[in-house]
Amino acid sequence: MEERRTEWAIGILAADAERLGEGLARAVPGEWIERAEGPVRVFLHRLDVTRRDEEASALAGPLADYVLDDCAAAEMARLVRSRYGTFDEADRAAIRRRAEERYRGSGTVIATRRRSSVVGRLRALLSDTATVLVDGVLRFRLPEWRRELVDVVDEAADLLILAREEQEFIRVLKAYRELEPPGPDRLHVLAEPGAFRVEDDRGQALTRVEARSEAADHALDGEELVAALVSLAPYHLTLHRGVDGSEARIVEGVFGRAAARCGGCPRCTRDELRPPG
Repeated sequence: MEERRTEWAIGILAADAERLGEGLARAVPGEWIERAEGPVRVFLHRLDVTRRDEEASALAGPLADYVLDDCAAAEMARLVRSRYGTFDEADRAAIRRRAEERYRGSGTVIATRRRSSVVGRLRALLSDTATVLVDGVLRFRLPEWRRELVDVVDEAADLLILAREEQEFIRVLKAYRELEPPGPDRLHVLAEPGAFRVEDDRGQALTRVEARSEAADHALDGEELVAALVSLAPYHLTLHRGVDGSEARIVEGVFGRAAARCGGCPRCTRDELRPPG
């Protein structure tokens, strides 16, 4: 512990640290002096050695808020540049947006746990030293938080790549559909537990044989559903309640305006109303 230190010295390399200074002043009232030491902005305040642990706990809160709020976006932008530098600027910007949305929309429980972890680490640090460089804390003292940011950025990049691959898949399927001869006027897609069912206007379910699949029953998995609809090439297609996920996105992408969502009808509720057994 730094017994000779008579003042808190909180330094940061960021050009805009006004919010940090305001938070420190609210946590430990009294005169805070701000000055520049080279590229570092330092906030100085007299340390009351008789209340050191109390002041350390008080300062840990605004420091954590500054790290989690103000520093997170800059850190994610740095991670995008370093990990996905071969992507063009538009893609990097899209990854940054997705990552920030995921980070800030992670939910109250995760956000509370995240803040509690960072506050605890900062409190332990401030109890041991009165001189803190925030940028050093980001690099070396918060490994769990940095790991979370890496995961969030990588997840955002994966989603972007998957979206691009899905769009390319839709483009290929649309071209294939245009080569198929005209099919039935309208088909209906309904959801079953873990599968899909395709019906005609009369309510007759297409078997897998009719859907150009192998086994003779009416339950189709996602890949079979997409393949069947593209091959059958109906003029109109209705997606009923419960038909969602990537399969629904692909079908809507391939069929465009020919595919419509049902807002609720007897077909949607038929299985729910059917008596057990």
